[in-house]
Amino acid sequence: MCIYGKEINDKFKDLLYDNENLDLATVYLLDQVQKGKRVSKEAAAHLRKDHLVEGRVTNLYLAAPLAKTTEEKADYIKH
Repeated sequence: MCIYGKEINDKFKDLLYDNENLDLATVYLLDQVQKGKRVSKEAAAHLRKDHLVEGRVTNLYLAAPLAKTTEEKADYIKH
């Protein structure tokens, strides 16, 4: 499978390598969130269940533990 796009955050990529237990659908959804794209309510619920994202469906962002890992702490605090 080939997913086109550009790499936005090297640390996010490293986070995905470190968490091999994430399934492909979850990785794809997290990629959409980090790119600032909207995801469905069902997808947001799936990510929230695993404590991967926070915020409203219209404005999701990586959850605090992930934000610390990806050095996006300032953005997290702003949200």
